[in-house]
Amino acid sequence: DLQNHCSRLIHYEIPWNPNRMEQRNGRVDRHGQKDLVRIFHFVGAGFHAKRITKEAEPGSLEGDLEFLFLAAKKINQIREDLGSAGDVLATQVEEAMLGKRKKLDVETAKPRASAARKVLAFERNLEERLDSLVKQLKASRDELHIAPEALEAAVNVALALAGHPALAQVELPGRPGRDGEIQKPVKAFRVPMLQGTWAACLDGLPHPHTGEVRPITFDHEVARDRDDIVLAHLGHRLVAMCVGLLRAEVWAPEEQRKLSRVAARVSAKIDKPLLVAYARLVILGGDNSRLHEEVLTVGGTLERGRLVPLPAGELAQALAGPSRETPRAAPKGMHADLTKLWPQHKKGLEEALETRGAERAKQVKKDLDARRDKEIADHSAILKELAKALTLQLKPVSKAAPPRQLDLLGGAPVVVAEPEAAADRAQDDRHRDDMQKRLDDIPGELSRENAAIHARHASPETRVFPVAVTYFLPSSMVAR
Repeated sequence: DLQNHCSRLIHYEIPWNPNRMEQRNGRVDRHGQKDLVRIFHFVGAGFHAKRITKEAEPGSLEGDLEFLFLAAKKINQIREDLGSAGDVLATQVEEAMLGKRKKLDVETAKPRASAARKVLAFERNLEERLDSLVKQLKASRDELHIAPEALEAAVNVALALAGHPALAQVELPGRPGRDGEIQKPVKAFRVPMLQGTWAACLDGLPHPHTGEVRPITFDHEVARDRDDIVLAHLGHRLVAMCVGLLRAEVWAPEEQRKLSRVAARVSAKIDKPLLVAYARLVILGGDNSRLHEEVLTVGGTLERGRLVPLPAGELAQALAGPSRETPRAAPKGMHADLTKLWPQHKKGLEEALETRGAERAKQVKKDLDARRDKEIADHSAILKELAKALTLQLKPVSKAAPPRQLDLLGGAPVVVAEPEAAADRAQDDRHRDDMQKRLDDIPGELSRENAAIHARHASPETRVFPVAVTYFLPSSMVAR
């Protein structure tokens, strides 16, 4: 992790091989480095006075150092093309130090640079693609309300259902920033000792060098540039097991369920009671494959016992405050009143869910059509590239004439079939036959796959499964 702490490097001596210098520089000039990297090396006492304005010629101490210095500069200039100094320049520097060369010839490296540019262009495209995916990930997290507080609450609820202690909150000191200032302390969580199948969730928590068990965080920004905290993302074993347990609890039979599907919470950030229903929207394709899944939220305000539905945008805005509060259960005395009111609200919520599900299905259909077209285009492109490669491989090649043995008695030459060569030719013929069969099957495979994709996206069916209901009560109402 030197790139997190160091940005200056001093060469005690300059190696003849520029690749060695590049390897040294790469100890700090690597992925993750955010500071400007400065590289230093020693020079002779008369170096500055005797510096040659043009190309330096090795021979004296100052000349050797000047030559190596200029070599390092040239290597840095062409680094974007080559990615490293390369064996060509390394050999030239060694020849110069041995007195066999006076100048550097960078022209010999150009053919290799051309090929390297293609690789670097691919890497740049890959970085752009990764940046796009990161933005898409952030947008999805916002859309699905996957905030660090939500993950923390889900993990603690699941641990309680499984009979394990809750996460223990700890405060870690801030790290020095790039400007040298100490950052603010950060909040993290200690994972309790887990038993049975849950023990696997502890894997990866010990530090790889010190062995100290590290706390976790659900916040990407907190974990950034820190190796003393483990990021518990959606794919982390602990989060995945907790989400799996909660999903199983939601759909478990009522007599086995430990998780209530109805809740009443008190909020200081609303002035009217809110009733919110959550449902699972699933869109199935023509072959019953799951094309899309998400959680729907519908609801409205309670006015004089009646439910007044709110549009999706207004409901999300109304829930913005309570969703980030620490949950506080409503007094038990109010449960009976809410139970009496539920029959009046149930039908309205069910109708709102069906309407919202139909609206959302229409919105998703455009995305599903675009996904279908992209699947067809991607699969067609792959098979066309395969067909092109097979066609190139199957081009006829000139075969050398088999060896002939002369008949000294005047008869016709006898063809000598060498066993190994004959076996190789037979194997090559089998390979060519297999490639030809594969090439002939590509049009049929493309047609079958396209038909399967169309069938999968044909006549999508929308299903809505109610999951849970929450009453949000103003704290002023509870006080009265």
